[in-house]
Amino acid sequence: QAYGKLVFDLLPAPLTGFFAAVMVGAILSSFNAALNSTSALFSLGAYRQLINPKGSDEQVVKAAKMFVTVIAIAAMLTAPLLEGQDSIFKYLQKMNGIYFIPIFSVVLVGMLHRRVPAIAATISLITGLVILILAFIVLPLIGFDVLAATGIHEFDFLGIVFALLGATSPRETPWQITSNNTIDMTPWKGAKWVGIALCIIVILIYIGFAK
Repeated sequence: QAYGKLVFDLLPAPLTGFFAAVMVGAILSSFNAALNSTSALFSLGAYRQLINPKGSDEQVVKAAKMFVTVIAIAAMLTAPLLEGQDSIFKYLQKMNGIYFIPIFSVVLVGMLHRRVPAIAATISLITGLVILILAFIVLPLIGFDVLAATGIHEFDFLGIVFALLGATSPRETPWQITSNNTIDMTPWKGAKWVGIALCIIVILIYIGFAK
């Protein structure tokens, strides 16, 4: 409502329709990108690997179309339920955190620790999803808001879960990457210093805009 009023009150009348078209295009492009990603994950990751490994390409495409159609209809039916949220941005950040925090913990620990066993990643993903879904969706639906009861902010809770998922039991030997390609995989000597420089630049930009 705030954005719509801002456009309607400040922009010249001929440009209001233009900005409406821009907003609709941005929304549809994001929606389409999400549907494409979802269909690819389902068809190649679930259908071809688990449901029908011997299926033809035509069957995979058909399954992807059916799945993405169901997802699109479900998204449109559940979208009006977001009207009761205090902040759409805050809600989306919370929902993104449900899957992003477990995935990020696995990726970060895997990058920094070469003795992490594969089972640790699976346990972290499942545990993180279960904890966050219970705290953000299931318990509030049954009338018990654990975050409100404990006084913990939602984003702080995400940080706590992230820290807990980082714990792991090390394997005996460090993991080694194996590859059958002929591409030279020798790390660039300047990668470390360029990475540090980029981190410093991002921090300085954050400090500059924070003022």
